[in-house]
Amino acid sequence: MPTSKTNIHKLFKGIDSEMELLLALGEHVATELDIDVLLQLVADSARQVIDAETLVVPIIDQGKNNYNYRSAAGKNAELIRNQSFPLQTGMCGWVLSNERPLLFGINNDLPMGNKTVWEEGMQSALLVPLISRGKIIGGLSGLGKVGNKSFTQRDLELLTLFANQTSVAVENAQILKQLNQKQSQLSHLLDTTRFEKQIAEVTLEAISDGVIITDTHGRIININSAAEALCEFKQQDSIGKAIDKLVTVDNWSEEETSHPLLQALHHDSMVRIPSGSITSPNKKKLQIEGSVSIMRDESFHAIGAVMLFRDVTHQRRMVEKIHNYATYDQLTGLINRREFENRLKNALKSAIHQNKNHALCYLDLDQFKIVNDTCGHAAGDELLRQLSALLSKRLRERDTLGRIGGDEFGLLLENCPLENALNIAEELREIIDDFRFSFGNQVFRIGASIGLVLIDRESTTVNALLGAADQACYAAKEQGRNRVKIYTESDEHLAIRSSEMHWVSRLHEALALDRFELYFQPIINTQSGSRNDTSYYEILIRLRDADNRLLPPGAFLPAAERYGLMVLIDKWVVKTYFSWLSKNPKHCSHLQQCSINLSGQSLSDHSLQSFIFEQLELHKVPANKLCFEITETAAIANLSDALKFMAKMHAIGVKFALDDFGTGMSSFSYLKELPIDTIKIDGSFIKDVLTDKIDLSLVSAIVDISKNMQKKTVAEYVESDEILACIRELGVDFAQGYGIAKPKPLKDILDK
Repeated sequence: MPTSKTNIHKLFKGIDSEMELLLALGEHVATELDIDVLLQLVADSARQVIDAETLVVPIIDQGKNNYNYRSAAGKNAELIRNQSFPLQTGMCGWVLSNERPLLFGINNDLPMGNKTVWEEGMQSALLVPLISRGKIIGGLSGLGKVGNKSFTQRDLELLTLFANQTSVAVENAQILKQLNQKQSQLSHLLDTTRFEKQIAEVTLEAISDGVIITDTHGRIININSAAEALCEFKQQDSIGKAIDKLVTVDNWSEEETSHPLLQALHHDSMVRIPSGSITSPNKKKLQIEGSVSIMRDESFHAIGAVMLFRDVTHQRRMVEKIHNYATYDQLTGLINRREFENRLKNALKSAIHQNKNHALCYLDLDQFKIVNDTCGHAAGDELLRQLSALLSKRLRERDTLGRIGGDEFGLLLENCPLENALNIAEELREIIDDFRFSFGNQVFRIGASIGLVLIDRESTTVNALLGAADQACYAAKEQGRNRVKIYTESDEHLAIRSSEMHWVSRLHEALALDRFELYFQPIINTQSGSRNDTSYYEILIRLRDADNRLLPPGAFLPAAERYGLMVLIDKWVVKTYFSWLSKNPKHCSHLQQCSINLSGQSLSDHSLQSFIFEQLELHKVPANKLCFEITETAAIANLSDALKFMAKMHAIGVKFALDDFGTGMSSFSYLKELPIDTIKIDGSFIKDVLTDKIDLSLVSAIVDISKNMQKKTVAEYVESDEILACIRELGVDFAQGYGIAKPKPLKDILDK
């Protein structure tokens, strides 16, 4: 066992990263089965991981409503060790009672004023809970950082990861302690009484995970009821049979192919099963994790092995679902823009370093808006699904088709010369041109403008390639649509000028002539709200073009974002709405909260803050009735600016909502950093909540976490009474969508 003076990096020489170091530390402490020795080893190791002056391990005394410092390392360790305190005392008590981490130091204040004598005068502290099988058992507490420094968010991440490893080690030690007791009982089975045998069986049955016990040849001698249920065979049918013939374990190790229990017996040591799948005699497949331990007699000779495993199929499916949301477009099943850019990045690397030639196509559908305007978004969605399936069938196996915008697609043609790429692009254009889309009693003909760019060793960046293909696509549209345009350097300035001037001039003209219009959509309380309630709503925007057609935001906001005009539009919304509120004081008095969207560009624009303050003062609008909605993508991309802006707005009473929550892989991790009051659950989870169990589980998890963090929740895309009833039962606070009320002109709210 390493002492507190052991250099952890020397102990694990050759490990290249902190992540590998922590995993190695986890495996190191996980091999210790004595709880007290294990906890002291944890304290010694964790103190060096976060460079703490003192590291203590508080463990809850069950039934006594207090906690005890079971182990300590560093400064005053001997004095602190084995001290006990009531659960409601000190920072440790706060973490154990609230089951939440605590980071105290520079820019991080204490959430409580009650500290113990050991915590007085500290400059910084870092505490995380230890969770075992969903129940808190204790924590890891760093008291003071070496050199009077302050613990950081990185220290919190490292200690949290180490705490997860510690929880597994404690859990394994407890389980293996039970199994060692069983081992002793089995070795003296012939000399024990019937009562003692019953006690041993009860102990085995009390273990909730599957347990299979074998002799030294891998023949099964006992299993518990949990293993019977998981593997779907009876104990009497398994006794004496070879475990590898009865239960196969696949994909548990990259190096080993034999059964993990036989590996453990062969090497006479514990084997971990971090991930794998088992197949029962009935061909039932489960995703599992677990371990195999060797049973020994009093002389330490192996007398058998114990395989402990649990079913993690549901958890793995949840991870796959989240990965699917992060990788694939949920409407078409194609990869999304993020994944497409990742693959394009890899193709660019091979072009530069291996002198390979690829091609990139940017497809923009012609006349798609006519389908949406004529038959609605449901028709547009169905068109995109059918067309995606049609194009996917016509591509080579190594080609990649992705949806990168509303009606925009990217096509990556790997190892494809420009001439071949042009032929493929023309073939796809003809397929789209020949395609007839039927919806109801109407038939539509669409086309596609395609921009084509070569990817070779002269190419520079992913953004440059996408920009060049986009420019070529716009040039194809401007030259008559339904054609393929190859990007060349000589066309660059013409394409940029004509494309940008088209959108920039239209949007500037709309701002100058006040052609934007404000709409509103009610947000109602799921428990008591009426569909006619207009005290809480979201402000939306529309554009009235020169032909008096009303354009939805999807038609012009992408262009505004592309050419940096979102700050002007956001300021127009704020100014126009504040002015409207001041002219309608009766409605302002009735209003409880109004949500206004802010773009990522606005979050990083330093003039927006003073502009909002000026408009609030000018129109005498109560700040506590305002809520700014920001997307998690925008907030994360501009995190530093977003935090400063939100702090100053919060100071005057303005609230914030995190829009489209759940679509990013880092959603939950940023909740603790962003001062959010309301979480708007993305509509992609809500619309299928009645039929998709994983969506239901995800929404339930978001609601539970939001309640624990004392944040309100709003469900988007609530389009039926059944969905409303479902989210009400899940505990969602507010609902918004066509099933509640469709967006209407803001002026119509005065008729309510």
